[in-house]
Amino acid sequence: MAAFYWKRPTAKELQGTGLKAKHFHEPDVTIDEESWAAFDLYRKNQTQWICGPGGPIGLNYAVLHHDLDFMRLEKDDYDAMMEKIRIIESEALK
Repeated sequence: MAAFYWKRPTAKELQGTGLKAKHFHEPDVTIDEESWAAFDLYRKNQTQWICGPGGPIGLNYAVLHHDLDFMRLEKDDYDAMMEKIRIIESEALK
């Protein structure tokens, strides 16, 4: 998940380190086919974080459930999708 949020440091951020932005290479990311639908759902809802005083604490599941209902998944597929979303959420919070 860290690769999804990766950004090259700016010259200002690197000032005094002796490093340059060209020293930082964008990570290669591969998403397996069985996880793509969950990642796409997360990507569409990545702004739906519930925040506390210290920052994000979790995704707004009401919004996710709404989108999942439109997908008309079987119960087992619905549950599997939510499990993948929870894994993505956990990694994003790190």
